[in-house]
Amino acid sequence: MVFSANQTETEANRTGATVEVVTSEDLAETQTTRVADYLTRLPGISVTTNGSIGNSTQLRVRGLDGKYVAVRIDGIDVTDPASPQTSFNFGSLTTDDIARIEVLKGSQSALYGSEAIGGVINITTNRATEIGSVGSFAAEVGSHDTLRTSANFSNRTETSELSFSISHIQTDGFSSADENDGNDEADGHTSTRLSISAAFDTSETVRLGFSAFYQDSESDFDEFIRDGTPDEETLATTFGLRAFAEIAGADVDHTVSASIFENDRESISNGDADPFKGNRSEITYQGDYIASDRMRYSFGADYTKEEFRSTEDDFSAFPVVTTLKASGETEVFGLFGETLYSPNDQIDLALSLRVDDHSEFGTFASARAALAYRPSNDWIIRTSIGNGFRAPSLYELNSNLYGNKDLDPEESMTFELGAERQFSETGFVKATLFYMEIEDLIQFDNGYKQVPGTTTSQGFELSTNIPVSDRVSLFGAYTYVDIQDSDDDRVIRVPEHDLILGLSGAITDRLSGIISAQYIDGVVDSDFPDTIDMPSYTVVNSTLSYDLTDATQAYLRVENMFDEEYQTIRGYGQSDRAFYVGLRTSF
Repeated sequence: MVFSANQTETEANRTGATVEVVTSEDLAETQTTRVADYLTRLPGISVTTNGSIGNSTQLRVRGLDGKYVAVRIDGIDVTDPASPQTSFNFGSLTTDDIARIEVLKGSQSALYGSEAIGGVINITTNRATEIGSVGSFAAEVGSHDTLRTSANFSNRTETSELSFSISHIQTDGFSSADENDGNDEADGHTSTRLSISAAFDTSETVRLGFSAFYQDSESDFDEFIRDGTPDEETLATTFGLRAFAEIAGADVDHTVSASIFENDRESISNGDADPFKGNRSEITYQGDYIASDRMRYSFGADYTKEEFRSTEDDFSAFPVVTTLKASGETEVFGLFGETLYSPNDQIDLALSLRVDDHSEFGTFASARAALAYRPSNDWIIRTSIGNGFRAPSLYELNSNLYGNKDLDPEESMTFELGAERQFSETGFVKATLFYMEIEDLIQFDNGYKQVPGTTTSQGFELSTNIPVSDRVSLFGAYTYVDIQDSDDDRVIRVPEHDLILGLSGAITDRLSGIISAQYIDGVVDSDFPDTIDMPSYTVVNSTLSYDLTDATQAYLRVENMFDEEYQTIRGYGQSDRAFYVGLRTSF
């Protein structure tokens, strides 16, 4: 089943949308620290980061950066309303309490509204999957004086469930400004995250529940001029809470939910502290009606309010520096509906429509049609077409220095066509062609401005998993992206070619391993006022795991095995070869 492709859960082979699924078992196999680093293994996904863990990290879907990607954790929209473009910083999100990740690609405004032009990342934290109580503990130490610990507990009964997770990471890190440019001060990171969720049946027809998280982090960084001095850091606390009620009716099932998200961060540089605070409140109602075995309807409404506050330093009269305060808020009321129709056992059609009324920009309608066709049990043909929009962020509109009240929403159209061939329970090959247009792009040029014309992203994705024996599987993914702005210039920081190949499996009954090599080529970056070609690179990572007992496992992870020197953003370095050892146990 997948949970993000439509308004209701859908069998994976019955959706016309492209969805990549990552399970807790997948994450445990590699023991990758950050969610973003694991997601780069998926076709169509690339990541750029300003150096070490905790620093600004952008995830791109088919070449479109974070401002076009909606991110939800346990149903809570966690994109930051106070960031220059409303987006989620993956820099400090670790894999420790993650149970499942779904990556939904293409314009999804018909389901998720603004900021879902490129796709949606839907993350679920630790949950109990069977009746009873389970717990786990993990600890890891390694390069850059890194210590990572986590504990998870979950309980499930016939009528209730409870889950709790806590994780902590601290590391001295490495210089975010590339050490090869003479920068030798390390940029450290410390973060603690708490997650909790619970649900219980109050009757045979009513289920109540909530989920919440809190994270406190401190990260050193190097500013855009990359001076390598040790006086820059970001202090951040984030909090999210969602409560819901599920009511089973005679004909229509109802879900009512309310959520809040707060991101309070302070950026300290050259002795100045700039606070940024973003808040979001959301209320949603959804009804689901099963008309027959072949027809299902979903409908509903939601209300969202976003606010931000920040300060900015005006250097226009230097040496006199003036501190300016910026703030703003928007409200959006949305109506949505979806029809799922199966004319026969081979075809599934999803038609989705959403109308948003934005307090600044009025009404916008988004639609999507997705078709899945199964000519045989081992083939799936998928296609979808949809439009979407991205409303200007609060900062783009209200910044005293760079804001522009005259901005309009960007508008998009996307089309994709894919095929999947299943060879066995785990063996498959998939190919997807995609094409996207974005009109009236908002760009920064000494302030935010609307750029007339069309930005296009087109290409294809390939992925496969092939069992080569009872113990070993070969996996791989390749993505080609041709993304150009309205002047036919290539968009910066997007790989034209992204290839990953690897082997995973059991070496003995107790020893297992995974090794992967990723090749990146065709990236350009800013070299104001021009762009510059970035060097291609290949990074090899591996993990060995050994079962000490049925419940306890030790592992060794080696990142950047061959000590490749590379950058994902010009001037910002990545880790040299690094070693990590860990122990995890369940009870």
